[in-house]
Amino acid sequence: MKRLIALLALVAVALSAEAQESFKFGKVKVADLEKSSYSVDVTNADAVVLDELQQTYIYLFDSRIDLQEQGVLLSSQTTISRKIKILRAEGVRHATISFDYFCEKATTPRHTIAYVGDIEATSYSLVNGGIEQHSLKEEDIEARWVNDTTVRVKFTIPNVSEGSIIEYTYKMDKRSVRPYNIGFAMQHDIPVVSSRCEVAARTQQPPQMQYRENWYAVIASGGANIKASQIEGKTRVYFITKVPASLREVVKNDYNKMTSVYDMCTLYTYSGKNLPAVTPSSPAGEVAAVTLILQDNK
Repeated sequence: MKRLIALLALVAVALSAEAQESFKFGKVKVADLEKSSYSVDVTNADAVVLDELQQTYIYLFDSRIDLQEQGVLLSSQTTISRKIKILRAEGVRHATISFDYFCEKATTPRHTIAYVGDIEATSYSLVNGGIEQHSLKEEDIEARWVNDTTVRVKFTIPNVSEGSIIEYTYKMDKRSVRPYNIGFAMQHDIPVVSSRCEVAARTQQPPQMQYRENWYAVIASGGANIKASQIEGKTRVYFITKVPASLREVVKNDYNKMTSVYDMCTLYTYSGKNLPAVTPSSPAGEVAAVTLILQDNK
């Protein structure tokens, strides 16, 4: 997938040198499709997450610009990318992706706006010694209101079978005058070779905003399974450029194409390696996860 690597280009943050395996988004080799053993135990798994990455850029805004309300607009741009190997026939279930996002129906005034876009997905399969790939079509992306505040997005990656590798990615842009959380589970019901969460927090606020510290918080659970780092630096962030027609029809929002920004940020990285599958008996406090809390601490 030609744009996977550059979806949300953060300043390079050094990850753990202890990584035993490396899988790059958008690049699948015959050896990757033939591979059946991994650094994490996959004995009873129907699939394995080879790599996943959540990248979030957070910043403050004057809410009068977007929502015509006095106050602070808590804004975030998040990209989710995931690469999964299907190990058994029943693992094809992972080719169907469904997620919810909060987006109020039009009210006056409107407190929250949200968009999902740049959805891409591809399957890779070994056929007659070569790689055959199939990409998701826009008309295969479904969207519907679950209730007055939640939109559900669903799509199924085509031509997936035992032995296939699938990749998918999407962006989510959200702005709200209300506090909200962004969560990222680094462990799932299947094993994970590598999971990463990168957060870029803008440290240069717009001229009309008086900068305040501690208007967000990052909480990492499953501490023993997560390695964290923090640096200061600049990052270029690419905002949503394409919203599927199905989402535009459901949300009925005007959408303005956004460009990239280049900002000074505090960059946080959370990474986990060789994470076992989560079971119903797994203690909640030991499951690797990251939660980003956005709130206006005046």
